[in-house]
Amino acid sequence: MDSNRTNTTNVTALLNGSTIEGPNWTFTPSFTLFIQLSAFVNNGAMVVVFARNAALITPFTVYLFNLFASNFIVSIFFYSIELINELYSAWWLGYAMCTMFQYTSWVLTGSMCIAHGTIALNRLWAVSFPVSYRRYHKKRFAVAVIATLWISLHIIVIPGLVLDAVWYRPPMETNGCNINTDAPQAWLWFAQLVIMDTPVVIVVAVYPIICYKTIQRNRARVRPAGATGTKMASRRQRAPSTVSPSVRSDLEASVSVRAGGEKQIEHRMLCCRLPGVRRGNGHGFLALTLMTSTVLLCYSPASVYFTLYICFNIDVPGMFSKVMILYELAAVLDPIWFMLSLSSLRAAFRRTFIPCH
Repeated sequence: MDSNRTNTTNVTALLNGSTIEGPNWTFTPSFTLFIQLSAFVNNGAMVVVFARNAALITPFTVYLFNLFASNFIVSIFFYSIELINELYSAWWLGYAMCTMFQYTSWVLTGSMCIAHGTIALNRLWAVSFPVSYRRYHKKRFAVAVIATLWISLHIIVIPGLVLDAVWYRPPMETNGCNINTDAPQAWLWFAQLVIMDTPVVIVVAVYPIICYKTIQRNRARVRPAGATGTKMASRRQRAPSTVSPSVRSDLEASVSVRAGGEKQIEHRMLCCRLPGVRRGNGHGFLALTLMTSTVLLCYSPASVYFTLYICFNIDVPGMFSKVMILYELAAVLDPIWFMLSLSSLRAAFRRTFIPCH
């Protein structure tokens, strides 16, 4: 993904001792600037919402906050260096900044991918094992999971960055700053597969399982309309004769509404939210659907492209710019989708930014 982008800048100007050309505002840096500003505003607003609404923080929304915070940090650090890299014809930021560029491209953008995978696994646990989920999944548990993932991410990335900086990095005067790093190939394969590819596979694979579990739970929870009607009819037959005709007609009307409306209720539960979660609770099935669509549309093409490039040395012509455009959109879409699909997040947003609403 972003973290695997190879710097192909022209360093002829440096070799000739002349001034580096730039800034060159083509479509690519212009789009990167748009993404940076949009991601900064959208995710920054979500971070403020969480900071000002303590009641919004639940064991589940801790994972959402981690996603928004990752997107926000990426918009500040990674995209700032990436924008400069795209504007100028050669790398002129120095050796230390190149290492920083590699760090932000692997650790920070990798945290975005891992955040999506963590949310998907959390929803799978909630649907598959609801009893253990309610018993063990607390705020401290969620915070511990996120902290463990961040620590593990650094454990994976730091050795490769050190190897690149100390032994394997070629002169930047002739090769520029390669944010793939020139560390051993085995490390590149491992980092790409674990940090970038595995979360995408998890999100895409988990979603149909959650759909299946959701349908099963709703079918088990909703009684057949015919059985309900029969039970209520037998109750009406045993009802005292003292019940007035008007009350009896009201009872019959309520029975018919229940018998005809249960499948509609099941449909709404399936399409709008996870089973067993009250409306407005913030654990939306729709949110998971939109997140999966974003991962499938934005992350999957880049994951396939860079896996082919790093592991098999296959560079599909003309695909780099296209997959990068899709990949960068994810940081902008995440807060929009979650706010539109989760009523609790929308309410907190209105309280924070529209207090007189």
